[in-house]
Amino acid sequence: MIKVLVVEDDPMVGKLHEHYLTQIKGFQLCDIVRNSDEALKIMQTKEYNLVILDIFMPGMDGLQLLAKIRE
Repeated sequence: MIKVLVVEDDPMVGKLHEHYLTQIKGFQLCDIVRNSDEALKIMQTKEYNLVILDIFMPGMDGLQLLAKIRE
């Protein structure tokens, strides 16, 4: 099972990700968070196989978050 974290500040887009991920066998949507700070916090306690990451977010954008994750 591929555990998925969605990082998306737009609730409507987050719901779209949720809808499609529940349709695909082998993928499990574990969490949806609204910003990079929440993502960093939750990734300290849980492990994910896939992160669907919005690039344009207020505060730390997705590219900055990606750089932090890769550190």
